[in-house]
Amino acid sequence: MLVLMCSVGTDRLAIPVQSVTEVIPRVELHAPLNSPDWLAGHFVYRGHPAPVVVLTTAMNQATNRLSDRIILTSFSINSHTEIVGLMVNGATTQELPYADADAAGRDGSMKSQWGTILLDASGMFHLVDLTTILRPEMLDILFPPTEGREGPQ
Repeated sequence: MLVLMCSVGTDRLAIPVQSVTEVIPRVELHAPLNSPDWLAGHFVYRGHPAPVVVLTTAMNQATNRLSDRIILTSFSINSHTEIVGLMVNGATTQELPYADADAAGRDGSMKSQWGTILLDASGMFHLVDLTTILRPEMLDILFPPTEGREGPQ
């Protein structure tokens, strides 16, 4: 399974590439007034506003580096696909010796609040389930209901 390895504070995360749309360098973001501290802001991605979540804040860690990258992921919210950016430190690809996330969890690995904890030559890392990081209450703020469209369920 091919994953995108990145750092969030002191944690290493592996995000399956199937859930990654694109990785971009840090861009200028526009933060709405009174936004939560985990929301870095929005930018225009291919003609549409895309929110960017600071994972260090969402995961209760602190960091801000020049090597920060934005991982763009797509979420299906009801019948709409929405893009969400995740600000992380660095991003490289790595092949894991598992067919998929389910296979990775079957080998007796530990679970964490962010997914399955696995081990490689560099130490422990979390194979992330993005739905555990971007909780429903966060998605409600990022994509509030509009006329003709319900918010996240």
